[in-house]
This record gives sequence, structure tokens and C-alpha cells, in this order.
Amino acid sequence: MKEFDSLLEIINTLLGPTGCPWDRVQTVQTLRHYLLEEVYELIDAIEQNDDTLIQEEAGDALFTLVFLALLAEKEKRFTLRSLLKKISTKLVRRHPHVFGDKTIDSLEELYEQWQGIKEKERQEKQVKKPFETIPKALPALSRAQKILKEMKELPPVKDPIASALLKIVKQASEAGVNAELVLRDALLHIEDEES
Repeated sequence: MKEFDSLLEIINTLLGPTGCPWDRVQTVQTLRHYLLEEVYELIDAIEQNDDTLIQEEAGDALFTLVFLALLAEKEKRFTLRSLLKKISTKLVRRHPHVFGDKTIDSLEELYEQWQGIKEKERQEKQVKKPFETIPKALPALSRAQKILKEMKELPPVKDPIASALLKIVKQASEAGVNAELVLRDALLHIEDEES
């Protein structure tokens, strides 16, 4: 796609010897903040349901991801090509009902298949700690929900407020509700009512 090739050319120019001084000193580590910021801006645009803004913010997020991949190449970590190959392989592996001979008759079967594939991947990666695959950078409610989903019982917590919050997150999880999104929606509603 010529538009993607054009983006690669622009980023490579920015990172090149005559490119932008700010871009040339960036690293994979320094981009963390910007990536997070761009994703939050995209989420805000989606919540506003504004297609023009969604397109703009998705473009910014895409630029940051591609920029990060090309920085990784510059730092000799991995290549954009290897990144694309890896995600393509993962998508095909996780969708045997689309790219293979597996038949799925319901969303429940699809969920069971997904869980089985994820568990097999964990075993192949030899994940040792129970929460090792849960990103520490997730917002607290989302992270709590993922951790509690893996636990049969709530752990003992000394702080009564933290304990109460964990109980609420566990209830949301058991009800199939995304606690982070429900709270975000409630806050947006409050803001709308107050303006």
C-alpha cells in the first residue's frame, strides 16, 4: 500500500541523519508516555463518536506504533518485518475457525477455544507466575479485574477501602461487566450532566 510506504519513508527521514533532532534522540523507552497518551486520546475520540477525530487520533496512534517499530530496528531489537510476521502468525493461530478446519457453532464455543489457545500459549512460554502475563501498566480497575478473574477467592487485604473496591471489581467480573468501562461511562455521564 503506497500510503503505508509513504509513512515508512517519512519516519525513516525523521530518524535519519538530516531528520528531526527530537525524533532522532527518541528510544523505545522514551516513547512509552507518548504511546499511552495517543491511545487515551483515541479512546476519547471513540467515546465522542466523532469519525473525523477518531481518524486523526487513530493516525497518531498508528504513527507512534510504526515509529516505535522503526526505532526498535534502529536499536537492533527487532524489525518491522519480524513484528508483522509475528502478529500475522498469532492471528492465524488464534483463529483456527477462520484459517483452519475448526468449526464453531456459538460464541461460547469460540470463547472456550480462545481460552484453550491462550492456555497453550502460556504453557509454551513457560509462564511461571500466575499474573505474569497481565500488564502492570493497565489502569488499576482493569488490572484488578484480570487478576481477580484468575482467583477463586478474594485475597485478604488489610486496607478496608481497597478490600471494598476489590469486592466490587470481583462482582463486576462475575456479572461479565468491564468495571473500567462502566466507571468511565458513569464519569462521562456525570460530566455531561454538570456541563
